[in-house]
Amino acid sequence: MTPPKAPGKWIDGLHAAMPVTEAAERVLSIRLDAVCDLLPIAQETFRDDPKAAHRLRVATRRCEAGLMVFRPCLKRKQYRKMRKHLRRIRRAAGAARVCDVHAGLFADRLDRDVSKNRAALEYVLKRTLDERGEAQQEIDDVAHRYRGTRLRKRAAKLLKSIREPDSEEISASGQPTTLLDLARTELTRLIDRVQEAGQADLQIVDNLHELRIRIKRLRYGMEVFAPCFDDRFGNELYNRVESLQEHLGELNDTSEIIAQIDWYAEELATGSKTARSSLDGKSKGAATKMLAELDSLRTQYDRELNKTVKEFGSWFSDFPLGELVEALRGSLENGHSDQTQGTTSSNGVSAAPQSDEAVSSSTSSRDVAS
Repeated sequence: MTPPKAPGKWIDGLHAAMPVTEAAERVLSIRLDAVCDLLPIAQETFRDDPKAAHRLRVATRRCEAGLMVFRPCLKRKQYRKMRKHLRRIRRAAGAARVCDVHAGLFADRLDRDVSKNRAALEYVLKRTLDERGEAQQEIDDVAHRYRGTRLRKRAAKLLKSIREPDSEEISASGQPTTLLDLARTELTRLIDRVQEAGQADLQIVDNLHELRIRIKRLRYGMEVFAPCFDDRFGNELYNRVESLQEHLGELNDTSEIIAQIDWYAEELATGSKTARSSLDGKSKGAATKMLAELDSLRTQYDRELNKTVKEFGSWFSDFPLGELVEALRGSLENGHSDQTQGTTSSNGVSAAPQSDEAVSSSTSSRDVAS
């Protein structure tokens, strides 16, 4: 049987003039239902469906994004509680998904690599597969915590807390706040943060990581608010934001692998039983030899990361981030405030810009992003 899929990027039935309370209820109910549906699946079918943890993680990220942009409509207590629940689920799914991605990358490299690093690759692959079992236990634990209808009951409490925003910064007209009102406020905040991160020294990996996080949050925000704007916003501008995120994701993959190798080496150097049990030989000499091989493998990944950072810098120098930011700001000024009802259309103004699966078209390691 084909496993169920989470709702995709776009949510039908939203439009610019829609009362923000109605929009919040629609978006959050769909996003929360997806998490509730996928959590038990990630627990029960991971051996037969290795992408279950990935779908759950994507669903929690989109749900968190919806929660954050609609936070002015939510009671603070319910907002904080649901963020805590979602963060717990996301972290469990994330640990499993990272293991899945890294194991795939190590296995692929083993198929291609006949160098002296082969022993180190076999070692880190074995360690990663062992960690995947531990990560699955985290999913089992969190699924047990929210077993039955527990998570749905918490979701229902959140939805009942939806109310008209108090802030005059969102709607100063005295009229009920619309989805477009909130879109302008929240997207301005997200765009400002991307612009700020883009002005940092992007030769520093930590700054690239921060830019990636902010780009991802902007992308998820755009998915919620796309029906408020024109076709260009939901297609061309969205695709440019997504492209930047994917390039940054490639850098993050290598950076995370280096950190993982460092962790395995530290465990081995300190005599961890888990680390030594993964060695072919149990002697001190075997550990010393493996540490040298891990160092060699890390050096290889270091070179690749430096090369990728330089290549990104060259690509990014031609990427008009400033122009993208200004185009996004221009879209906010030209929202479809006269839109009164959601209809299916081909231009993405009042309906989904395009049909979509539960996850973006790329299911590579880039989707593991933070």
